[in-house]
Amino acid sequence: MALSIPPGQFWGGNNGNWSTFRLILSPSNPQNVNLLPSFLTSQIWVPTLEICNNASVLGTVSTSECYTRRGRPYDPSDSREWKVSGLSTLPISGRPAIFGTDNATIGDPPTITIGREIVAGITTLQPFLGNFGLSAAQTTLPFDTPENATSYGILTDLWKQGLIGSRVWGVNVGASYRGTRASLTLGGYDAARGNDDGGTLTVPMNADAKVNEGDLLVEVRAIGIGGGTPQARFMTGLPVTAVVDSLVPDIYLPASTCAYFEEAFGLVWDGPSRRYFLNETQHQKLVTMNASISIAVGIPGGDGNALKTITLPYAAFDLNLTWPMNGITGPNGTRRYFPLVRTGGGYYLGRVFLQEVYLAADYERRTFNISQAKWPTGGKKDIRMVVSSNTSTVVTPASQKGAGLGSGTIAGIALGVVAVLAVLGLIFWFMRKRRRAEAEKSGRQISRPKNIGSSSFGPRASTRVGTPVEKSPAFTQQAYQDTKFSPTLMTGVSASDTWRTTISGRHELSTPQTVQFASPMPDSARGPPSSWKNPWADDPVELDAAVELPAYQNDRLPSKESSQRYKF
Repeated sequence: MALSIPPGQFWGGNNGNWSTFRLILSPSNPQNVNLLPSFLTSQIWVPTLEICNNASVLGTVSTSECYTRRGRPYDPSDSREWKVSGLSTLPISGRPAIFGTDNATIGDPPTITIGREIVAGITTLQPFLGNFGLSAAQTTLPFDTPENATSYGILTDLWKQGLIGSRVWGVNVGASYRGTRASLTLGGYDAARGNDDGGTLTVPMNADAKVNEGDLLVEVRAIGIGGGTPQARFMTGLPVTAVVDSLVPDIYLPASTCAYFEEAFGLVWDGPSRRYFLNETQHQKLVTMNASISIAVGIPGGDGNALKTITLPYAAFDLNLTWPMNGITGPNGTRRYFPLVRTGGGYYLGRVFLQEVYLAADYERRTFNISQAKWPTGGKKDIRMVVSSNTSTVVTPASQKGAGLGSGTIAGIALGVVAVLAVLGLIFWFMRKRRRAEAEKSGRQISRPKNIGSSSFGPRASTRVGTPVEKSPAFTQQAYQDTKFSPTLMTGVSASDTWRTTISGRHELSTPQTVQFASPMPDSARGPPSSWKNPWADDPVELDAAVELPAYQNDRLPSKESSQRYKF
């Protein structure tokens, strides 16, 4: 089967207006979050609540405004199902995030249960919106972590549960200028939105995906401005191989290619901010021109004749920056910009490009299709299921005769599977009962797994002790996390106290250190120490110089517990 996931009601972003999907983390005490789809990862990345409680970074923006604009951030400390693993950095941005696992569902009611997924809590203002990964790549966190710290992601987990028929998805990110929300189909695609047989380019997935690349790469062959077929004079600097991903908002191209946009649209590159800003006069001129931009893409290193040209109206590039981008400090501040970035390497076709694209990725056959997006009236859908096999069989709706399995056949198969499982269950029950009876008759004890305790962190349940060690200059902004237990805050040490950390590189430690991070909230908001879930690992943590992360240094001896507050 295939699942059509309804888009959420929330449009947001600080570099445009983007359609999101609703996920629920910690379903037992649900936290709704609004996220963008991403193809680069199989993880869930979500802003955490702590930054919206930090007045020093909000400027004149209120906590509630921050909360709303960021798509309802996640509060790990309020989750009953969150298990922390450690602090690391996100691909592309290199920003710090706290990694762990939590249970998740997706969609508006009725929601679809996904299961336990890897979650990265974004502790900075960027990335502004979170995302949920659609890659089928397996992820293992680089920490000494809970047992579920290896994840295959949303797509594979739904496929393993039998909720979708294959590891295939179809996506369009939506377009606010058309008033059309995003489209997401898991286990197939929506032919009403794209991927029609006559207008697609099929591209092999990246065989050797590196971090920041992902599976979806295309070769940008030519660009035309004004509509129609791309013209030769716009091929300077091309071809280049570019990553296709909605995690990145803009289009990144060589400076020599960007020069033709500058000529056609009167753009001026602002070096310090690395952006093309527009004043109102320029903006009105470009709106009046109503030019279109055509981008021809092909298979990296492949047949030069295999091309797909995607045409975008100027409206797709008509975007505004808002708080906290480029010095904008207030909730009402905006600045017009053209979402093109000069770069000498690391080329991307981001959300701007994907507004007019329909992507269908097939992780069974390691290919993806790229086509011009379609915009059906009245929300019409044409969901096609793709079968998980080595064939190219596609199941269409039962009303389309001869196209594959009909609904009656599927129902029959389902009933047969249920019957077989019931028989196997009875056989297992009788065999187990017989074995138990024989064991009791012979006086043997049936061995059972030993209960290693309720700790989610396995048998390693000892707490290390240590004392502060002066940080070496060579280890500026680096710390090691060496323990797994939450601190007990001493009487008289408040959440607002600020200290300089004295943690050094691991090889300098005379005794192991305990470094534990917690969100910078008032103690009353954070809850009792027993509710904190901050286990840690032994890997180094690179900290952003612009970010202060609070930490605790604990001494735990048989007769006493003490803690102090630090900030990096």
